[in-house]
Amino acid sequence: MSSFRRSLRRLAQEQDMANRMSKYDLGREVSIEKGDIDEGRSQYTSDYHAWQNAQAKAQARKSKRNLWGTLLGIGLNFVPGIGPMAKVAGKPILTALAKAAPGMIGGALGGYSSSRVDMPGFQSNVNVPEGRFHSQARKDLSRDILDTIQFVDTANEGQSLLDWTNALGSMQTASQFGGLFGDDESIFSGYGDDTSGVSDPTSFRSRPGYQHQPGRPS
Repeated sequence: MSSFRRSLRRLAQEQDMANRMSKYDLGREVSIEKGDIDEGRSQYTSDYHAWQNAQAKAQARKSKRNLWGTLLGIGLNFVPGIGPMAKVAGKPILTALAKAAPGMIGGALGGYSSSRVDMPGFQSNVNVPEGRFHSQARKDLSRDILDTIQFVDTANEGQSLLDWTNALGSMQTASQFGGLFGDDESIFSGYGDDTSGVSDPTSFRSRPGYQHQPGRPS
C-alpha cells in the first residue's frame, strides 16, 4: 500500500513538474516572440530614418539644380537679343517670346535636370519569424510597413509635378529680374558700341551749338 502511495505521489510530482515546464516553455516562447516583434519594429524605424536621410539628399540635389536653372535664366537677361531689351520690329509676339526667353530657358533646364534625380523608395529589412502569439502586434507592424511603402510610392509619383511647379517659380523669378530693367533702353545704351576716337566721353565741346565763352579755360 505504501508502495502504491509513493507511486501516486511520484506521479503527481512528475505531473506538476511537467506542468511547470510547460508553463515555463510557453512563457519563454511568448517572450521570444515579443522580442522578435520589438526587433522588427526597431528595424522598421531604422529603415524609415534611412529613407528620410536619402530623401533629404535627393531633395537637396533637386534644389541645387533648380537654383542653377534660376541663375541661368537671370544671367540670360544680359545676353543681347533676348531678355528685357529684346525687340523684333513689327513682330510683337516674337518680341514677347524673346523677352520671356531667359525665364523659359532657365526654368525648363532647371525643371528637367531636377526631374532627372530619382527619389528613393522605401525598403524594409524587417523579418519577423512566424509565431503563435502577439497576432495583433504582428498585424500592426505589417500594416505600418505597407502603409509607409504606399505613402512613399505616392509621394514619388507626384514629385515630377512638383519639379515642374518649382521650374515655373524659376521662370517667374528670372522674368521678374528682367522686368527690373523695364523697357528703358537708356540703361544699356551704348553698351558694346564702338567708342574708338572718343577721348573724353564727359566732354560737351564736340556737341553742336557749343560756344566757348571768354574767360573760361579752353
